[in-house]
Amino acid sequence: MLSDGFLPNRVTYASILKACGSLGALERGQEVHAQILKHLALENDIQITNVLIDMYAKSGAFDKAHKLIDEASSRDVVSWTSLITGYIDHGLGEGALNCYEQMQLEGLVPDAITFACIIKACCAVGIVVIGQGIHCNIVQLGYSESTTDVSTALINMYASFGLLSEAQYLFNSMPLQDISTWSALMAGYSQLGKDADVFCLHEKMIAEGTRPDAITLTIILNACNHKGRLDKGEMYFEVVSSSFGIIPNSDHYTCMIDMYGRAGQLHQAAAVINQMPLSASVTMWVALFDSSRKDRKAELEDLFFEDLDSLYCFGPESCTNPSFYFEQLGIGSFKYY
Repeated sequence: MLSDGFLPNRVTYASILKACGSLGALERGQEVHAQILKHLALENDIQITNVLIDMYAKSGAFDKAHKLIDEASSRDVVSWTSLITGYIDHGLGEGALNCYEQMQLEGLVPDAITFACIIKACCAVGIVVIGQGIHCNIVQLGYSESTTDVSTALINMYASFGLLSEAQYLFNSMPLQDISTWSALMAGYSQLGKDADVFCLHEKMIAEGTRPDAITLTIILNACNHKGRLDKGEMYFEVVSSSFGIIPNSDHYTCMIDMYGRAGQLHQAAAVINQMPLSASVTMWVALFDSSRKDRKAELEDLFFEDLDSLYCFGPESCTNPSFYFEQLGIGSFKYY
């Protein structure tokens, strides 16, 4: 476009910057920013400024994002929410909370998106009292029951802090629950080892017409694993995935490998690795070998792995050869295709 003599307009610039942010293409984003600075008509455009803040925040360049927000002739809730989201995406909950506080000091009223984001920051820093204070603000502004994203974030927050009664109350108060809400509540029960409740919620969810998704299947498989219910895990893996069109992903296969390993069925765990349509990940191999260590009599030399060559660097003592792990098990030989 530039080589042909055409200058991008504000919509084009915004689209390019969003793409740079999504891809983490910081260098390219900075080049676009430099081009924007040459067009004074765009320099003080709050929409472009917000997209720039979002791009820098997503790329982890928080110093540049803060410089933009500090120097902007005007800033709004979107400006701060973009910065807050960037901090959360990088696991920096404290930074997100600081931005939230600054936004309030400026007299800006958070919207539903801001609240849904900042609740995640409360989970990241592990301070429930801050989350409860934000919950009060949410109720005062009327977002609690009208916005699914906010309600789901609150349920997830209370569940992550082990306050299941509060999470359940919020869930029951919602006029409509979607798959993300069900999953948040089930994950909370699963984290506290209340796997029987997870199974009940899953069945109730399906009975009420909500279709499970990949995240739900991961939660239910983990619950089966916690309970040592291999039979139930096999059933859910086969029936739920086929009945609801869920294509098993690496998390699901890892759950099954770990489940078989815990049950002492190492050959079956290896069969999952051999037969699945994905390349085995490091997590999968770790799950298998950890189970093997618990049963040193396991005859792993009889197992056939089609892609052992994909195993690489678990730590400084291991290189690209899985023989390190077999040696730790006292097994002298192994076979693979």
